[in-house]
Amino acid sequence: MIGTALAFLLMPSGFIVLGIGIALALLMYWVIDPKLKTISSEYEKKQKDYLMKLDEIQKWEAEK
Repeated sequence: MIGTALAFLLMPSGFIVLGIGIALALLMYWVIDPKLKTISSEYEKKQKDYLMKLDEIQKWEAEK
């Protein structure tokens, strides 16, 4: 935010701070995104298995 404010005021340090902020945000995305995708795919698999088991239980109880 500081970099953006200083860049709007056309201060050279604002552009530098803004550039560093953008670079760090891209670095964080590059590092964190693969980890989040891995966790998400594992969660989706567990959720699918749970729903299949739940469906089997409900079918079994409906047949009684």
